[in-house]
Amino acid sequence: RNLDGFFGGGVQVTSNAPAFSVRSISPARGSLLGDNEAVITGSGFRPGGGSQTDLKVQFLRPVAGGDPVVLPVTEILLAESTQVRFKVPDSGLRRTGILSTPVDVEVTLGSSRRTLARAYAYEYPRVLSANLASVRSGGGELLILTGTGFAPSSTAAFLVDGAVTRVSAQVTKVEADGTKHFLVTPDLRGSEGKKATVEVTVPGVDTFPLPGK
Repeated sequence: RNLDGFFGGGVQVTSNAPAFSVRSISPARGSLLGDNEAVITGSGFRPGGGSQTDLKVQFLRPVAGGDPVVLPVTEILLAESTQVRFKVPDSGLRRTGILSTPVDVEVTLGSSRRTLARAYAYEYPRVLSANLASVRSGGGELLILTGTGFAPSSTAAFLVDGAVTRVSAQVTKVEADGTKHFLVTPDLRGSEGKKATVEVTVPGVDTFPLPGK
């Protein structure tokens, strides 16, 4: 039997590829310097296994009374049908003192464009708390600083006896969203009984002490 006649004039062939969409970004915040990894989830990012070069991601930072500043993503680490993993671009902001700057996240695939409005926030660095109230002079303890805006390149140090002695601490990890800074306490023998404080330095921005310590 003739198939064209059976289907009344022909068969319409449609694509079974998922529609291009964006749903979310994780983490949704990070350092002013960028360089942390983030993942956008959605669908249709690689239709038919298409080229990764067809896919572009950029952040749009608002400017009062003007066009937004375009912050292109230059390092896409992985592009699959349902997710894109990349390095967050530098915000271009430094000593603004503004605690949080929300930006739009825009994904372009060929001639199609999707936007997550105010979906990511660049956060100014702050050290808010620590998991330890005191440390052993011999060092080697895990100290976790909680705050905002910590960068992958952030460094940490202990200031002893009113900053007479400054001792660098080994940084083991910085959370991708910039809210936790993990470090190993240094050897502080000879400083027993002296007051010490901890500070985090975000390159190009400033140095931020742990308050009240």
